Amino acid sequence: MFECLYCHDALRIPVTYGCGHSVCSSHGLDVCPKNCDDQQPLLANHDVTLSKVISLLEEDEPTGRPWRNDEEQEEDCERGEGSRPPSRQRRERRTSSPKFPLADELTCQICYMLLFEPVTTQCQHTFCKPCLQRSLDHSPTCPLCRTALSPIAPSHPNAHLLELIRTKFEDQYISRSSTQTPSHRLDTPLFVCQLCFPGLPTFLHFFEPRYKLMLRRALESPHPQFGMVMRANDMDYGTMLDIRSVQILDDGRSLVETFGTYRFRIMERANLDGYTVARVERIDDIALDLHTQPPLASLVQHCLSFLNHLHANSTPWVVQRLSNSYGSPPPYETALQNAAAFSFYVAMILPIDEGEKAKLLPIRSVTMRLTMCVWWIEGLRKEWWFDRGCVIS
Repeated sequence: MFECLYCHDALRIPVTYGCGHSVCSSHGLDVCPKNCDDQQPLLANHDVTLSKVISLLEEDEPTGRPWRNDEEQEEDCERGEGSRPPSRQRRERRTSSPKFPLADELTCQICYMLLFEPVTTQCQHTFCKPCLQRSLDHSPTCPLCRTALSPIAPSHPNAHLLELIRTKFEDQYISRSSTQTPSHRLDTPLFVCQLCFPGLPTFLHFFEPRYKLMLRRALESPHPQFGMVMRANDMDYGTMLDIRSVQILDDGRSLVETFGTYRFRIMERANLDGYTVARVERIDDIALDLHTQPPLASLVQHCLSFLNHLHANSTPWVVQRLSNSYGSPPPYETALQNAAAFSFYVAMILPIDEGEKAKLLPIRSVTMRLTMCVWWIEGLRKEWWFDRGCVIS
């Protein structure tokens, strides 16, 4: 029988903690005896699914060996102590039948399929981890009893239920695992929101359920990042953002700090659970030699002159906002040495339409990008009153 983590006896009316461990409810422990990290207050006095499973196994196996594997049953048959186990085909038909009670109890009440990575909530109901996460994205309550829960699903599966499922329903569990893995070809999630450039920070607010799911999957990947594009269908270029920090609020929203690393071109795209995923091709600048690029120095100087003029003649709140978001203009030598990043910095500061700025994304020449920035600057100079002086008539 399943063993209690505390008394090491058979589990009786178990409770399960967020860490996935279970003990007998009679011990009255508020937290896991192993002092695990994932500790949340219990809101019910017993694990509903695990309790029903234990009752079923006790009825089917009065000897106390609830789920012997096929090899053990074969040995018992050879000794004349039991019957030969059913064939794989018969076993699969039996365990997948709606009349098989154990399969019923191990069914997620959200997707109505075999539990995958079963997690038990504070109110002691069990669901597939991905299903519960998506449910909490929409409402921070239990899908069954509507008890208020933490907006973050438990990270550790119910240890006893997971072991039982992998033993009794191995083939079905492997099949479910394969359906939970997105296509490896379309491996870049895309956040359709705003324009951003490499070398600059971007602060984002995640509140839509589909993008909460996207963010969670990105954080679980080896390299937490995602792509940012302005529009879903007609924008073929974007910027890859590395996730620097995430603050999850009590209501499930997330404040995310990111940093642009490189540009990309979308080669293929599809929809996954409501958000866009894509196969992308990285875009890098052509090699730049400062000594063979005489216009570069004058272009950098021209842009710096305008930015300094903008800071000197703008209202204080505008200057403060620009400085807090993107930093003050760099010194000339720094801007020249990092001309690629400086071209994107200038574009982001300029008060022009984002659709116009997005034209820089596919350009691989730093000189060409700075030339476009100078062209935009000259257009602004013709329109702004402080460049023409104050005229008294």
